Amino acid sequence: MSLRHIQKICGTVLSVCLVLGMARPSDALIMIAVDDLSNGVGDEFVISDGDLADLFGTPPTPDGMVTTAQTLATGQTVSISATSIPLMGTLPKLDLVSLAIHGPTPGTLRIRATNTGFTPPATPTTDFFAAIGGTTEGSVSGMAFYDTDDTAFGTSGPNSVMTHNFGSFTDPSFDASATFTDTTPGAPFSMTLLVDIIHDDANDVTGFSFLMSATEPTGENPVPEPATIALGMIGLLVLGPFLARHRRRRRLRSG
Repeated sequence: MSLRHIQKICGTVLSVCLVLGMARPSDALIMIAVDDLSNGVGDEFVISDGDLADLFGTPPTPDGMVTTAQTLATGQTVSISATSIPLMGTLPKLDLVSLAIHGPTPGTLRIRATNTGFTPPATPTTDFFAAIGGTTEGSVSGMAFYDTDDTAFGTSGPNSVMTHNFGSFTDPSFDASATFTDTTPGAPFSMTLLVDIIHDDANDVTGFSFLMSATEPTGENPVPEPATIALGMIGLLVLGPFLARHRRRRRLRSG
């Protein structure tokens, strides 16, 4: 199946999800952020669901997904798509899909996604499941958090809990998953995914998907639902053209 066909399918899935999407909690807010750790100046950008920079959004109305494509000052190209409720149902879920292409110099990128206003399961304990996978020409590490202060990007506060710490992955293809069982947090709470990408050479490429969910204990790692997988593929609508251009440039340089 060609990339063009996949993009058409993803666009159809997105349209259906937007039509069928359920009511969104009024205090929920999904956001993405990118920090070029090489320059030490902090976040290059932070985009919220429904912002003008949200490529598939309808500002100012949030819809459960935020997507952007940016070229940073140092030449890195970053495409990100993060989805959550209502597109992924009503249970606490957060999925981050990203493609990062470094520019003329190596460096390190930190990519984050967060959502607030989650309602916990009605059980004494909660299974926090996370799964990460992708390909890289450098190294990748990922961490998942929940925060009972319901803080956006809550990773270091007094009530922030790291549920997973994956990596560092250096193989070209990687994947990992695990379940962390903890006392059910109070409502509302936030969840945050954080990924660090290190590229040692210019024009290195990394692509990944990182999913986190909070559900009633089952004793088993949950299998992502087909709708979740389809929503993750929406990132190809943005990631595909960037990857195609990058490959053309590499062929021209090698030729």
